[in-house]
Amino acid sequence: LPEKDWLRHVHDNFPPVEAGRFYIYGSHYTGEKPAHLIPLCIDAATAFGSGEHETTKGCLTAFDMLDKKTSVQNALDMGCGSGILAIAITKIWPDAHIAAVDIDPESIIVTERHAAMNDCAAQIVTEAGDGYNTALVAQNAPYDLIAANILAGPLMDMAPDLDKNLKPGGYCVLSGLLGRQENDVTAAHTALGLVPVHSITVGEWRALVLQKPLA
Repeated sequence: LPEKDWLRHVHDNFPPVEAGRFYIYGSHYTGEKPAHLIPLCIDAATAFGSGEHETTKGCLTAFDMLDKKTSVQNALDMGCGSGILAIAITKIWPDAHIAAVDIDPESIIVTERHAAMNDCAAQIVTEAGDGYNTALVAQNAPYDLIAANILAGPLMDMAPDLDKNLKPGGYCVLSGLLGRQENDVTAAHTALGLVPVHSITVGEWRALVLQKPLA
Protein backbone atom coordinates (compact mmCIF):
# COMPACT_ATOMS: atom_id res chain seq x y z
CA LEU A 1 0.00 0.00 0.00
CA PRO A 2 1.21 3.52 -0.69
CA GLU A 3 2.22 5.84 2.12
CA LYS A 4 -0.94 7.77 2.88
CA ASP A 5 -2.80 9.41 5.75
CA TRP A 6 -5.44 6.69 5.80
CA LEU A 7 -7.48 8.36 8.53
CA ARG A 8 -7.73 11.49 6.40
CA HIS A 9 -8.58 9.34 3.37
CA VAL A 10 -11.48 7.69 5.21
CA HIS A 11 -12.58 11.03 6.66
CA ASP A 12 -12.77 12.63 3.22
CA ASN A 13 -14.44 9.71 1.46
CA PHE A 14 -16.87 8.44 4.08
CA PRO A 15 -20.33 8.24 2.50
CA PRO A 16 -23.51 9.33 4.30
CA VAL A 17 -25.35 6.61 6.23
CA GLU A 18 -29.05 6.28 7.04
CA ALA A 19 -29.78 4.71 10.44
CA GLY A 20 -33.32 4.78 11.75
CA ARG A 21 -34.51 8.36 11.57
CA PHE A 22 -30.96 9.70 11.28
CA TYR A 23 -28.86 10.80 8.31
CA ILE A 24 -25.21 10.60 9.34
CA TYR A 25 -22.68 12.44 7.22
CA GLY A 26 -19.10 13.71 7.48
CA SER A 27 -18.11 17.36 7.59
CA HIS A 28 -16.71 16.97 4.06
CA TYR A 29 -20.19 16.17 2.69
CA THR A 30 -21.83 19.01 0.77
CA GLY A 31 -24.78 17.18 -0.80
CA GLU A 32 -28.46 17.31 0.02
CA LYS A 33 -29.74 16.02 3.36
CA PRO A 34 -33.14 14.30 3.32
CA ALA A 35 -35.75 16.58 4.89
CA HIS A 36 -37.51 13.69 6.63
CA LEU A 37 -34.37 12.55 8.51
CA ILE A 38 -32.45 14.08 11.42
CA PRO A 39 -28.96 15.12 10.28
CA LEU A 40 -25.96 14.12 12.40
CA CYS A 41 -22.54 15.43 11.38
CA ILE A 42 -20.05 12.78 12.53
CA ASP A 43 -16.57 12.39 11.06
CA ALA A 44 -14.86 9.02 10.73
CA ALA A 45 -12.09 9.74 13.20
CA THR A 46 -10.00 8.40 16.07
CA ALA A 47 -12.99 7.20 18.12
CA PHE A 48 -15.55 4.46 17.44
CA GLY A 49 -18.99 5.46 16.19
CA SER A 50 -19.32 6.72 12.63
CA GLY A 51 -22.84 5.34 12.24
CA GLU A 52 -21.79 2.68 9.77
CA HIS A 53 -21.40 -0.21 12.21
CA GLU A 54 -24.36 -2.46 12.94
CA THR A 55 -24.14 -1.89 16.69
CA THR A 56 -24.50 1.87 16.29
CA LYS A 57 -27.44 1.41 13.94
CA GLY A 58 -29.04 -0.92 16.47
CA CYS A 59 -28.73 1.67 19.25
CA LEU A 60 -30.20 4.42 17.08
CA THR A 61 -33.10 2.14 16.19
CA ALA A 62 -33.61 1.44 19.90
CA PHE A 63 -33.82 5.18 20.62
CA ASP A 64 -36.52 5.44 17.95
CA MET A 65 -38.52 2.73 19.71
CA LEU A 66 -38.07 4.33 23.12
CA ASP A 67 -39.27 7.70 21.88
CA LYS A 68 -42.75 6.18 21.73
CA LYS A 69 -42.50 4.85 25.31
CA THR A 70 -40.75 7.46 27.42
CA SER A 71 -39.28 10.93 27.78
CA VAL A 72 -35.65 11.37 28.74
CA GLN A 73 -34.31 14.19 30.90
CA ASN A 74 -31.06 12.68 32.15
CA ALA A 75 -29.00 10.14 30.21
CA LEU A 76 -25.62 8.43 30.35
CA ASP A 77 -23.58 7.39 27.31
CA MET A 78 -21.19 4.82 28.77
CA GLY A 79 -18.25 4.31 26.41
CA CYS A 80 -19.20 7.29 24.28
CA GLY A 81 -16.56 6.90 21.54
CA SER A 82 -17.32 9.53 18.90
CA GLY A 83 -20.28 10.83 20.90
CA ILE A 84 -22.80 9.77 18.26
CA LEU A 85 -25.24 8.20 20.73
CA ALA A 86 -25.11 11.12 23.14
CA ILE A 87 -25.76 13.52 20.27
CA ALA A 88 -28.60 11.38 18.92
CA ILE A 89 -30.26 11.42 22.35
CA THR A 90 -30.28 15.23 22.32
CA LYS A 91 -31.96 15.22 18.89
CA ILE A 92 -34.76 12.83 19.94
CA TRP A 93 -35.22 14.33 23.42
CA PRO A 94 -34.24 18.03 23.09
CA ASP A 95 -34.62 18.67 26.85
CA ALA A 96 -32.25 15.86 27.81
CA HIS A 97 -28.85 16.35 29.39
CA ILE A 98 -26.26 13.65 28.84
CA ALA A 99 -23.15 12.53 30.70
CA ALA A 100 -20.69 11.04 28.18
CA VAL A 101 -17.91 8.87 29.59
CA ASP A 102 -15.10 6.88 27.97
CA ILE A 103 -11.94 5.22 29.21
CA ASP A 104 -10.03 6.74 26.26
CA PRO A 105 -9.29 10.49 26.61
CA GLU A 106 -9.17 10.78 22.81
CA SER A 107 -12.84 9.79 22.68
CA ILE A 108 -13.70 12.70 24.96
CA ILE A 109 -11.90 15.12 22.64
CA VAL A 110 -13.78 13.72 19.65
CA THR A 111 -17.15 13.73 21.47
CA GLU A 112 -16.74 17.37 22.44
CA ARG A 113 -15.83 18.32 18.87
CA HIS A 114 -18.83 16.46 17.44
CA ALA A 115 -21.18 17.95 20.05
CA ALA A 116 -20.08 21.43 18.99
CA MET A 117 -20.53 20.52 15.31
CA ASN A 118 -24.10 19.40 16.04
CA ASP A 119 -25.06 22.39 18.21
CA CYS A 120 -25.63 20.36 21.36
CA ALA A 121 -22.46 20.99 23.38
CA ALA A 122 -24.49 22.67 26.13
CA GLN A 123 -26.42 19.44 26.73
CA ILE A 124 -23.45 17.05 26.91
CA VAL A 125 -20.89 16.93 29.72
CA THR A 126 -17.89 14.65 29.33
CA GLU A 127 -15.21 12.96 31.39
CA ALA A 128 -12.55 10.35 30.73
CA GLY A 129 -12.45 7.63 33.35
CA ASP A 130 -12.90 4.02 34.36
CA GLY A 131 -16.52 3.29 33.50
CA TYR A 132 -18.96 3.73 36.36
CA ASN A 133 -16.08 4.70 38.68
CA THR A 134 -15.79 8.00 36.80
CA ALA A 135 -16.77 10.85 39.13
CA LEU A 136 -19.18 12.36 36.60
CA VAL A 137 -21.33 9.21 36.61
CA ALA A 138 -22.18 9.45 40.31
CA GLN A 139 -22.62 13.22 40.14
CA ASN A 140 -25.41 12.96 37.55
CA ALA A 141 -27.06 9.68 38.64
CA PRO A 142 -29.67 8.26 38.58
CA TYR A 143 -30.45 8.15 34.85
CA ASP A 144 -33.64 7.81 32.81
CA LEU A 145 -31.59 6.19 30.04
CA ILE A 146 -28.20 4.48 29.94
CA ALA A 147 -26.69 3.61 26.56
CA ALA A 148 -23.64 1.33 26.41
CA ASN A 149 -22.30 0.18 23.06
CA ILE A 150 -19.22 -1.67 24.26
CA LEU A 151 -18.62 -5.46 24.23
CA ALA A 152 -20.45 -8.41 25.74
CA GLY A 153 -17.90 -9.13 28.50
CA PRO A 154 -17.73 -5.58 29.88
CA LEU A 155 -21.52 -5.24 29.62
CA MET A 156 -21.95 -8.29 31.86
CA ASP A 157 -19.26 -7.15 34.29
CA MET A 158 -20.80 -3.68 34.54
CA ALA A 159 -24.41 -4.84 34.93
CA PRO A 160 -24.55 -4.28 38.74
CA ASP A 161 -23.21 -0.73 38.33
CA LEU A 162 -25.69 -0.04 35.53
CA ASP A 163 -28.53 -1.22 37.75
CA LYS A 164 -27.32 0.96 40.61
CA ASN A 165 -27.24 4.08 38.41
CA LEU A 166 -30.47 3.50 36.47
CA LYS A 167 -33.61 5.19 37.80
CA PRO A 168 -36.62 2.91 38.53
CA GLY A 169 -38.71 2.96 35.37
CA GLY A 170 -35.62 3.88 33.33
CA TYR A 171 -34.30 2.08 30.27
CA CYS A 172 -30.92 0.83 29.13
CA VAL A 173 -29.76 0.24 25.56
CA LEU A 174 -26.94 -2.29 25.28
CA SER A 175 -24.97 -3.22 22.19
CA GLY A 176 -21.60 -4.41 21.01
CA LEU A 177 -22.70 -8.04 21.29
CA LEU A 178 -23.23 -10.81 18.77
CA GLY A 179 -26.35 -12.93 18.51
CA ARG A 180 -24.64 -15.85 20.25
CA GLN A 181 -23.88 -13.58 23.22
CA GLU A 182 -27.41 -12.21 23.61
CA ASN A 183 -28.64 -14.75 26.16
CA ASP A 184 -25.64 -14.28 28.44
CA VAL A 185 -25.81 -10.48 28.37
CA THR A 186 -29.57 -10.54 28.93
CA ALA A 187 -29.21 -12.98 31.83
CA ALA A 188 -26.62 -10.79 33.56
CA HIS A 189 -29.18 -7.98 33.66
CA THR A 190 -32.38 -9.92 34.30
CA ALA A 191 -30.66 -11.48 37.33
CA LEU A 192 -30.69 -7.97 38.80
CA GLY A 193 -34.38 -7.51 38.07
CA LEU A 194 -34.24 -5.68 34.74
CA VAL A 195 -36.93 -6.63 32.25
CA PRO A 196 -36.23 -7.24 28.52
CA VAL A 197 -38.22 -4.92 26.23
CA HIS A 198 -36.70 -5.23 22.75
CA SER A 199 -34.01 -7.21 20.95
CA ILE A 200 -32.93 -5.57 17.69
CA THR A 201 -31.07 -7.60 15.07
CA VAL A 202 -28.75 -5.90 12.59
CA GLY A 203 -26.78 -8.56 10.74
CA GLU A 204 -24.90 -10.69 13.26
CA TRP A 205 -25.18 -8.02 15.95
CA ARG A 206 -27.77 -7.26 18.60
CA ALA A 207 -28.97 -4.21 20.48
CA LEU A 208 -30.94 -4.92 23.65
CA VAL A 209 -33.42 -2.68 25.45
CA LEU A 210 -34.25 -3.44 29.08
CA GLN A 211 -36.23 -1.56 31.71
CA LYS A 212 -35.76 -1.28 35.46
CA PRO A 213 -39.11 -1.91 37.19
CA LEU A 214 -40.69 0.88 39.19
CA ALA A 215 -40.89 -1.30 42.27
